[in-house]
Amino acid sequence: MPGDRQREGIVTGIGLRENFLPTRRAFGGWTRLGFRRPRRETRAVLQVGARFGVVPRDRADRDVAELSGGNQQKIVFARALADRPDVAVLEDPTAGVDIGSRAVLYDLMHAAARAGTAVILISTDFEEVAAQSHRVLVMSHGRVAAEFPDMTAVTADILAEASYATTRSSA
Repeated sequence: MPGDRQREGIVTGIGLRENFLPTRRAFGGWTRLGFRRPRRETRAVLQVGARFGVVPRDRADRDVAELSGGNQQKIVFARALADRPDVAVLEDPTAGVDIGSRAVLYDLMHAAARAGTAVILISTDFEEVAAQSHRVLVMSHGRVAAEFPDMTAVTADILAEASYATTRSSA
């Protein structure tokens, strides 16, 4: 999942349907031969939108630009997680969204992990990493600079310190 939803995650000017379904056969909108089934596609878009908490969910053809940033991010989450991948890489998944949407996105992230998806959270928000992770690797120049296998006593300040120490020492 890209970190910049506006540039890399959604396509404005087109509907929810097209943003949800660019490559998704598993949503049931296409036959095995690649033919579209518009009614099934619409039903699938509305069901996935409901499952991921996208509002409003009244029309599959609603322009994605009409939605809030949090709802746009939920669409990106849905597209990344709806097929229950083995691994999901989420880059700054809550950047620029309101606190209510953050809570929903965290719930979706944890639900994916409980369902067996290995969730890799890449974030510049140390508080987010400390609160949402069970193991943390601090990276510097493509190498692991610090590892925190048990997050029970790790805070955002500790993560920031580890990150800044690697930045200073490698400069």
